[in-house]
Amino acid sequence: MAHYAFLDNNNVVTEVITGVDENIIQTDTDGTQVGGNTEAWEAFYGNFRGQVCKRTSYNGNIRKNYAGIGYTYDAARDAFIAPKPFNSWTLDEATCQWQAPTPLPTPETGDWIWDEETVTWIVGPKPFNSWVLDEATCRWQAPTPMPTDTDKRYYWSEDDLSWREVTND
Repeated sequence: MAHYAFLDNNNVVTEVITGVDENIIQTDTDGTQVGGNTEAWEAFYGNFRGQVCKRTSYNGNIRKNYAGIGYTYDAARDAFIAPKPFNSWTLDEATCQWQAPTPLPTPETGDWIWDEETVTWIVGPKPFNSWVLDEATCRWQAPTPMPTDTDKRYYWSEDDLSWREVTND
């Protein structure tokens, strides 16, 4: 299974579909053979839809990044590029991914968010008044640990400062 992105007149992705692997050859309704390579399937899907079509890949082996709706296809780089998240970020030419002007602080698993006004990473907002910031992990922690039952789901109740099981009621 392969994925293909359809582009508007500005090379912005409008849709991504699952299509035929590029090495597959099929017979069209008029008896002609279709496919066999990426360019043939791009042309087939593009002609069928009346839009430019480009192959994309989840693992980034084709066109650097998996295409998403709103991404731009850059023909010079042969890459799909996400919309720029912040004015201060720059494009990494090798990966065609946006990079913050300062690296993500450690630990990278913290609850970090980008603050464009200060051009820095900050810890994300406190989810509940009772929660405290664990300085070692930079993550917000509930006053009591969440239960570890893997077959149940829980949500935090600020009313009684406890985890409650999600029910279908």
